[in-house]
Amino acid sequence: MKSKCVLIFLVVVWLFNMGKGIGCGSNVNAEMNIPLSTWVWDTKKWMLNQEAILEKLQEKKVTNVYLQIDTHLSPSVYRHFIQQAQAKGISVYALDGAPYWIGPSGIEEQEAFFNWITVYQAEADEQQQFSGVHLDVEPYLYKSWENNRVKSILQYQYVISQAAVQSHELHLPLAVDIPFWFDEVPFKNSNGSGSLGRWVIQYADEVTIMA
Repeated sequence: MKSKCVLIFLVVVWLFNMGKGIGCGSNVNAEMNIPLSTWVWDTKKWMLNQEAILEKLQEKKVTNVYLQIDTHLSPSVYRHFIQQAQAKGISVYALDGAPYWIGPSGIEEQEAFFNWITVYQAEADEQQQFSGVHLDVEPYLYKSWENNRVKSILQYQYVISQAAVQSHELHLPLAVDIPFWFDEVPFKNSNGSGSLGRWVIQYADEVTIMA
């Protein structure tokens, strides 16, 4: 059975504002010798403050960065950042996902995301490539979650299962964000039965439990 990495973050807050950040204390991370990760969603601020952000990441001893993919940005911007990050011992994962990914347009969005990564990885040097794929879908925020839970769960499982196949074709680990209460969400469909949380853990290589 392939090894799993389950990361539990009680507090992971990272606010980027002209290079200033608030995150988990580096002393705690050093003493416990555990990986520390953060998300970077605001690509506009990130693009303008790459050096300051890298310094802050290194200061906080962050080991993994989940960096959102903005297909409107030049790939060269990502190549430069990843090369600098890897030189500091920081792995960068390609981040994307949204609640509407379980909706009608979700498949197209997911395909576009993985197509972009495929082209990027093929054109980038080894030290400029992403170290993994990270999805933050949060299907419970989509409108159908309340009025059609069964269908929503099935669609969400399709997103994750497809992402697992696509990530492994790229030889990249798949990381997935889930809330702590997913373990209490039951399902019974063509994918079997059990708790949604356990199902995700079976498909993903890494799981971040949001608590």
